[in-house]
Amino acid sequence: MTKNYLFVLYHNFRVKKLIVYADILIFLNTIVTYFLLISVCAVLKKRAKTFRLILGALFGGVSALVIFLPLLGFFAQAFIRVLICSVTTLITFSFKNKIYFIKHCAVLLAVTYVYGGAMLAFMSIFDPYPFVFANGVAYIDISPMILIMSTAIIYLLINLFYKFKSKTVEEKLIYECEIIYKDVNIKVNTINDTGNHVQDPYFGSPVAIVEKTRLQKIFLCKPKTYLIPIKSVGKNDMLYAFRPDGFYIVNGQKRQKIDGITVAVAEKTLGKQYGGIISPKILEYVKEDELCLISKK
Repeated sequence: MTKNYLFVLYHNFRVKKLIVYADILIFLNTIVTYFLLISVCAVLKKRAKTFRLILGALFGGVSALVIFLPLLGFFAQAFIRVLICSVTTLITFSFKNKIYFIKHCAVLLAVTYVYGGAMLAFMSIFDPYPFVFANGVAYIDISPMILIMSTAIIYLLINLFYKFKSKTVEEKLIYECEIIYKDVNIKVNTINDTGNHVQDPYFGSPVAIVEKTRLQKIFLCKPKTYLIPIKSVGKNDMLYAFRPDGFYIVNGQKRQKIDGITVAVAEKTLGKQYGGIISPKILEYVKEDELCLISKK
């Protein structure tokens, strides 16, 4: 096993040499990174492919080897930390647009700092363990099993916190949506439903479900329609769908264009205050370069 000696500062300010094995360092940081990444998924309510999670965790584990580099300055450490976070995010969640990428990077950094703070609290409560912090990487001379168990506990606490938060904060928001087909432009209030995971099986895009009565002007233009499967509680259904020329979401003072969305047609009334249902995933398809402000009325 490859090993290195790092000087460690104890809580009582005694300095000793600590043997750090590179393979153990990589293994433990891979496990920790994996829990951090699934914590990001829990916070953002986003599913990542298993192989991407594993690859991202492996990269995070290997990147811990920077602890063996000569001690870097503050800005160099910050750069390395952001670089590792960015690459880990790209590997795990890919790149869809700038907002999507920055959001996932920010949450990963935040979860990492929460984990680091929790580990420091753990060390202060129980018997102090020797540790070293260099180049943005921390190594604790602690039993691997204790480290993995404490990491799992912190993950569960983060997950429970955001599940509790999601129950106390209203997640279903009403948005005004604008649908354009040829020369027809209609507006309809839609609800952002976190339980809506409908996806177009042909284009792989998210689906907005809109009441047929709200789309009458568009159907006068005879859009090309096709059937897509819709899964609801206890049953499966098929709805006609079409691809609009434009789809916008009005959010406060912002008018955001959504690329490649599919509109499905609902025969029944969906709600009293809204005539359509969108998925939170739709917001990941915002075309940032067409983001514009709407003047106040």
